[in-house]
Amino acid sequence: MKKKLINLKALIIVLVTSLIIPLFFSCNGEEDYEDLEYYPYALDGYVTDYHTGKPLANVSFDISCGKYFVGMQNQTERYYYEGVATTDSRGYYKIRIPKGNKDMEFEVIFPHPQDISGYNFEGGEFSCKQFATTSVRANISAISYGYLKVIMPKSGGGWNQGMIGSSYGQPRYVDKFLYTRVINDSLKYDFYIVAASTGWGGYYATDTIKIFDYEIMNPRDTIVINVKQ
Repeated sequence: MKKKLINLKALIIVLVTSLIIPLFFSCNGEEDYEDLEYYPYALDGYVTDYHTGKPLANVSFDISCGKYFVGMQNQTERYYYEGVATTDSRGYYKIRIPKGNKDMEFEVIFPHPQDISGYNFEGGEFSCKQFATTSVRANISAISYGYLKVIMPKSGGGWNQGMIGSSYGQPRYVDKFLYTRVINDSLKYDFYIVAASTGWGGYYATDTIKIFDYEIMNPRDTIVINVKQ
């Protein structure tokens, strides 16, 4: 009798759990990406290196989908879907565009290519409605990185790296300061990783402002700027 009672309790627990867990997870307000209804046309393109033209394989794409609303400023309410496409050996990707989920009809899609070694990508923005009548080709030519060495006085001033815009179609590697090294009693240098492209920066001191333009011709090249020359 005691054994039968234990089994009955176990059966009740299993039944209650089987009812509560699906109910809990069904309340998240959205379906999986694979369960959505799609427009007949897609967003596609090729991801290549800006300098060499070689394809970049295994670049993964996420997307966020939503609609605009007006508040203090124009914003979007979005649903995020991960791993919706990956570039193949040719650098080719294709993203199916969902019409919406059970909570929202989507008006805008934001593809988010994920960074890979040597490249930083930018998100894009596309109107969903256009995929009802046509496909959209969006190629990405990604700029890799090089190095910048700035030689300057040890004290009395500093270097500020200039900003240049980046886009979905032509993303630039994000400039980053790496380190400072002392050369001698009067000089030091700052070392940066920067986009292998055109760039600029400025040396700022109490009585001096100098702007310098530079161009890195090939990825992994290093260019040197001496602010006193």
